[in-house]
Amino acid sequence: MGISVTGAGVASRPCTLFQSESFDLDSATLGRRYEISVALPFGYHAAPDRRFPVVVVLDASLCFGMAVDISRLLALGGEAEETIVVGVGCPWSEGFEALGKRRSHDFTPTDQSEPSGPFAGVTKALLAMAGIDRQWFGGAPRFLDLLRDELLPLVGRQYRADLTSPGLIGDSSGGTFALFALLSERSPFKRYVIGSPATAQCNDELYRMEERFAEQHADLDARVFLAAGSEEMSSPILEGGGIASGVCRFSGLFALRRYPSLKVTSHFFPDEGHMSVLPAIISRGVRTLWNTGRKYGEMPPA
Repeated sequence: MGISVTGAGVASRPCTLFQSESFDLDSATLGRRYEISVALPFGYHAAPDRRFPVVVVLDASLCFGMAVDISRLLALGGEAEETIVVGVGCPWSEGFEALGKRRSHDFTPTDQSEPSGPFAGVTKALLAMAGIDRQWFGGAPRFLDLLRDELLPLVGRQYRADLTSPGLIGDSSGGTFALFALLSERSPFKRYVIGSPATAQCNDELYRMEERFAEQHADLDARVFLAAGSEEMSSPILEGGGIASGVCRFSGLFALRRYPSLKVTSHFFPDEGHMSVLPAIISRGVRTLWNTGRKYGEMPPA
């Protein structure tokens, strides 16, 4: 509904992203509603016979627009492939508290909610202050089923999507889920942008998953960009979640495993904190995993 700008005499209208739409997905897997947002690349309608790679963005309520704008800019400059960006989020109509509880549930691999490490007490206190208890943990396995069995097939039916190598972008608790998905046999994703993952959540379950995966598999077919901000190293609150140390440790574990098909790029962004680093992670992650081999400003091939 349009409103008037006070004193300006100009009628306003809702601001929307170009070539984007949203709809509700009532999940049979989790029994709750999700808001799905889809942004088509600029070249979508000009190439009616072409299918485009798909990138799923977690926490779409907070960062869908950012991910779309960054992906489109990089594609416009020729540095990254054009992609269909799909956001999965909690409907804002449910309120901010519901968003926090859903993140705690959907992104954690087990209901063993006890944090680990020297700063575990800090993390437990923060969870108590936020009113988040054990019942809101452990939904990651079913949330992954939702993405694989409900969301991606729907995107494949509705859009000209190339689902041979879909990507996933997750940050903070979303980064925790992205690591969980990477180590899950039933994950449909092949490219992962993993930002500031809270690896100490759920009593170090992610490290146990990694160990079990290594015992049972000789290879891991995926491309990964794993990153955090340098200022996250000095925060007891953030290290209570095992963020900076987790990026280092998982980078080292993947290097030691020497999986033939796994390609991992790790990075710490200088002078960036937990919130400010997210645009940089998305930008570098997209440019790394959907790279065209070109840089903006280069002369085109003869």
